[in-house]
Amino acid sequence: MHQIEGFKLHIETAEMAKLLHARADYHTRRAATKEAELPQLKALLERIKANPEDRQALKAFNGSYATQEADPIGSLERDIRNHKARAVKFDFYATHLASNATYVLDGGEASRLELLNEEEV
Repeated sequence: MHQIEGFKLHIETAEMAKLLHARADYHTRRAATKEAELPQLKALLERIKANPEDRQALKAFNGSYATQEADPIGSLERDIRNHKARAVKFDFYATHLASNATYVLDGGEASRLELLNEEEV
């Protein structure tokens, strides 16, 4: 019997590429979803600016940006940029892996690469 120190994941190149491309796709989709929300949020905030009594409209907006952020537009735009940057990063990683290799990752590395993302399970 082998003694193994710590928690290590062994992931072959093809599987690692697939996992990283999946993360890139996820962040691309999230950026697109949030970009679609941006015009709605801008219109909603303009409507409230024109009619401050119409704050009930904030509750109808699906995102939390309108109700929880001091600068909802800026916050949403930063989130979009963040998702786009992460998509580029994961796509780059996926296309620059060593051929026929086994990647040995600890839990922290797997987490940083979002390979064990509980939010989407």
